[in-house]
Amino acid sequence: MLKANRKKKTKDRAALLVATLGGAGYSPIAPGTIGSLAALILWVPLIFLETPLIVRVAVLALACAAAIWSTKIALAYFGKDDPAEVVIDELAGVGVALLLAGPSWPQIALAFVLFRGFDILKPWPISYFDQTVKGAFGVLLDDLLAGVGALILLQVAKALI
Repeated sequence: MLKANRKKKTKDRAALLVATLGGAGYSPIAPGTIGSLAALILWVPLIFLETPLIVRVAVLALACAAAIWSTKIALAYFGKDDPAEVVIDELAGVGVALLLAGPSWPQIALAFVLFRGFDILKPWPISYFDQTVKGAFGVLLDDLLAGVGALILLQVAKALI
């Protein structure tokens, strides 16, 4: 029994480490923005290495899987519907926003700002899904949608410039 508890505690600690993006979610000031900056640090090398879209999509899929797994455990641990400490969803949302970004700091900065705007303001339909879809998938979904909004606007901006 003791060995089983130790395995569970280790798994829970690992899940919390993932859910908080290495502790970024524990920031006392703007944990979502700090988590998004941490996510940016993870995505920027893929962009500047000009990785193929399929690789970016695969990394995004892994981020989503990690988000669902770790958030489920973190929700039980924190006892809240959407704890501020859980910022792994930012990794996925920022990843969507940057999916088609080129190796350009202005594009990266614009994608980041647009993502944060959509994530904070939660315009319709993001607000609808944020309010109605609960659990680990609900925590992830509004960030994915914010990323889609940022991705679309970034592509419009690229086409206009």
